[in-house]
Amino acid sequence: SFRVLQDKASKIRTLCLRGTDGQTPVQVPIDDLVHGDVVILQGGDRVPADGRVISGSILVDQSSLNGESVPVEKTPTDAKAE
Repeated sequence: SFRVLQDKASKIRTLCLRGTDGQTPVQVPIDDLVHGDVVILQGGDRVPADGRVISGSILVDQSSLNGESVPVEKTPTDAKAE
């Protein structure tokens, strides 16, 4: 059921930068992400929340959002265009 899927998804962990200096990499459940967290993604990772690329580039599978099956490259300049 949908509830089971939600429960499983809430247990997924992602790497983000936190700590008093904002530079300490820690694994957190996606339900614990907050505005301002910097999430570190690598190829093949699922994007756990809305956000923007601040450094580098990544291919993103947007099929669950728009049905498009071809991954799209995201870069820091994409955020400036929005």
